[in-house]
Amino acid sequence: MNRNTKIALWGCGGILGACVLILLVVGPVALALRMLGFRSLGTTDQYLATAEATQPTPDWTTLLGNGPLETNGNLPLPLVSVQSVQVNVQGQTAVIDTTAVHAEQVSQGETATGQPIFYAEYNETGANALADDLLTQYAPPDLRQQLRNPSLDFRPSVVVMHAEANLPPLGWQPAAVILLFNEAGTQFTVTGVEVAGQLFSTPPSGPLADWVNLLQTEGNRALLETQLVSNGQPVNIHQIFIDHNILQVIAR
Repeated sequence: MNRNTKIALWGCGGILGACVLILLVVGPVALALRMLGFRSLGTTDQYLATAEATQPTPDWTTLLGNGPLETNGNLPLPLVSVQSVQVNVQGQTAVIDTTAVHAEQVSQGETATGQPIFYAEYNETGANALADDLLTQYAPPDLRQQLRNPSLDFRPSVVVMHAEANLPPLGWQPAAVILLFNEAGTQFTVTGVEVAGQLFSTPPSGPLADWVNLLQTEGNRALLETQLVSNGQPVNIHQIFIDHNILQVIAR
């Protein structure tokens, strides 16, 4: 794998790295968290059960901007699977082997009006494999010493990133951050930090608030600016649909 490919892949994992900054600063003692400005939100499951975090099933004909198309379940047709894709991210360009990114499907095609479209689909197994690759193969050594076993949990409009963080003097502790996506799925907000099964809001100020802002700013900028090249033409992420055990992306 060439240098630009590695740079682009780690750029795509920038959200993972930013999440680490949040995970490492959080201690598991509820009293200490409240003193830092955290507010208890109960458990993650309780929060997600009541959060306004739902998306309708995507209408692919509307997303493709092309009127009725043949469909097979939720997938727009006609699409052709691709073995590689050119990605432009954070000023770097690389051609990435699609089999190396653990996606269920990576396809491209054109609408009836000739507009290029790109489709990618992940289940949690593939997303977790990608997160692990980004950490173990492309993260700096000091980061690998502070974080292990990342995993992603897909909920409607939500990605919960779990990991074990090395928190001296407590050692390895389970932690998670919650990313709540907007209706289009193209922007997100960090709405909570989970430690030892308890969910806390992010504080209004201080280092953690600064890191949350960095995560949201840089992560959302990457979602807006990342381009894929489909049929020789650059396309931007137009819709990300997230539901239980599935994440689907349309770029056009």
